[in-house]
Amino acid sequence: MKIQETYPLTVCLALLFFFSCTSDRKSVDYSNGNMVASWEQNLTETIMVDMFPPPTASRIYAYSNIAAYEALRFTDSTKLSFAGRLNGLGELPLPEKNLDYDYRVSALTAFSTVAAEFTYTKDHIRSFEKTQSDSLLKTGIDPTTYTRSVEFGKLLAASILKWAGADNFKKTRGMVRYTLQHNPSSWEPTPPDYLQGAEPHWDKIRPFTIDSASQFRPDSIPVAFSTSPSSEFYQNAVKIVTSTRSIDSNQLSMTAFWDDNPGVSSVYGHMKQIKKKMTPGGHWMAITGNVVQAKKMDMSSSAELFAVTAIAISDAFITCWDAKYHFQTIRPITYIHRHITTDWLPILQTPAFPEFPSGHATISAAAATVLTAYAGDNFSFTDSTEFQFGLPVRSFTSFMEAAKESAASRFYGGIHFMPSNIAGTKLGIETGTTVLNKIRSKPVL
Repeated sequence: MKIQETYPLTVCLALLFFFSCTSDRKSVDYSNGNMVASWEQNLTETIMVDMFPPPTASRIYAYSNIAAYEALRFTDSTKLSFAGRLNGLGELPLPEKNLDYDYRVSALTAFSTVAAEFTYTKDHIRSFEKTQSDSLLKTGIDPTTYTRSVEFGKLLAASILKWAGADNFKKTRGMVRYTLQHNPSSWEPTPPDYLQGAEPHWDKIRPFTIDSASQFRPDSIPVAFSTSPSSEFYQNAVKIVTSTRSIDSNQLSMTAFWDDNPGVSSVYGHMKQIKKKMTPGGHWMAITGNVVQAKKMDMSSSAELFAVTAIAISDAFITCWDAKYHFQTIRPITYIHRHITTDWLPILQTPAFPEFPSGHATISAAAATVLTAYAGDNFSFTDSTEFQFGLPVRSFTSFMEAAKESAASRFYGGIHFMPSNIAGTKLGIETGTTVLNKIRSKPVL
């Protein structure tokens, strides 16, 4: 009798030991958010090579990061799906119950599949994905679990891509190009390339959280157009000429640091050279990576921060572009050459779209609003984002300080009137706040 009582206890202890060891052997480390940041860096490099315009790049960042988050959220029971929170996003695939998954693999697959679909240099994405997958396999993932995880990532990617396919992006590719207004106050192509207006129909892209592209559109431009030397508009242009001609070393460094023009052209005789750089959205995604590293965030929290920041940047581009092509405001270089002096050039190359409001100010404020909500009002950081382009690092005591400097750089660079930076900052804060409210709201499915 004693033997019969002892035997089951021994078996139970042995089984407990076995499953405990098995669990340890299969445990997955989701603590390192730097892995997600490395995916982001690879995507940025691809976007730079492909030279996507800033609005288009923001769309790529958003969908790719949403895909990654929707896989990694299963590693943290407190993380909820974006389904029912983002416009048009319905229920997404779920992992099968009682089966093992490595959600790092699923997230990598989902992220890379979506990113590759949206970019031209797909080999850059896929090669990096393979390198990452090989590294994960070396951690001892069970082959069956690995295959199952890959398939789940593909299912998520397919759902995200189907959702993205209905956001009107493809439809806008076939719409008519921007038509010049030929009004004294209207934007027209600027030197040196005299390119047509970029993405004039971006207001028709479905936003992620805001109700419409025009939800926060200003009622009017802050300063009425005028060519009178005594007018405020004229004097704002004079201030640009004066500031660029008397710019100090710090202002010049700031201007170069926040340039973020993905395709600056330089002409040497009959040869044109294009310098590839990050988009302004890419700059803020890199700053987000700095936050992930500084706060030692885990993978699910990192994926969430990247996704929400990308959503804010994308919606900010939609609201900003709606206002830009609604008001179609003239750029400083055109106004100054026509009404003040032809003996002047801006420090930065003027981008190919209307002036008001500032895109840099808008998306920087939107990103800063989100990052502040997650990391705090007084998060000090050093931004080494531009070091790869030969520029020194800059330090900030808060995200909003960085956002306001980004906005001011466009004035010192000679491509924006100061009121556009102020209006853009307000627009970005409104957009970023809406994103946060929507993300934190109860899902509607």
